[in-house]
Amino acid sequence: TIQTLEKYLTINTINCINTCDTNFECQQSLSLLSQYHDYCPLGTVSEEIIRSFWNSSSCSDCFMVKYNNNDNPECQSLEECDGLSDLVTEITIDDISQNCVIDQNETITDATLECTDSCSDSWLTVSTYLRKCRNSFDNITYNTLEQIYEDDSTDCIKDCNIIETYDHMGYQANCSLNINSNLTM
Repeated sequence: TIQTLEKYLTINTINCINTCDTNFECQQSLSLLSQYHDYCPLGTVSEEIIRSFWNSSSCSDCFMVKYNNNDNPECQSLEECDGLSDLVTEITIDDISQNCVIDQNETITDATLECTDSCSDSWLTVSTYLRKCRNSFDNITYNTLEQIYEDDSTDCIKDCNIIETYDHMGYQANCSLNINSNLTM
């Protein structure tokens, strides 16, 4: 299961974050977890765990085509996965947690469940970043991100599609692309 993979990767005595290049089980666990992240709705895999491994471990990562749901909008354009896009996303996550989901102490009503245009844009900004960038966040707590994805207090769509009409049949991951520069073969 996803939780088993996450738990294995974070066992201190195994130290996967530092031994991945010489530990097949660590590499295999990250590879499987990355596939779950790429092929499942956002919020299924811990963003904190997966991003810490993508950015700070000796593990290889092969960037793959992402999950596609015909009911989801196409992701926004994003020029670069850099400090500015990190900052915009961190601010947007804070905005969602403050303005677009119901606080645990509030009562759920039809009015509070309605997705405003502003909240929809915020969700699309966050999901675009999460689908396109492998960066780690510096200034947010991952608990906030995971809570807003677990939360059912909004009818906003919380994910987006990289390609609007992608056909998953016959897809082959191309790990030699520049986007997979940390992959060692």
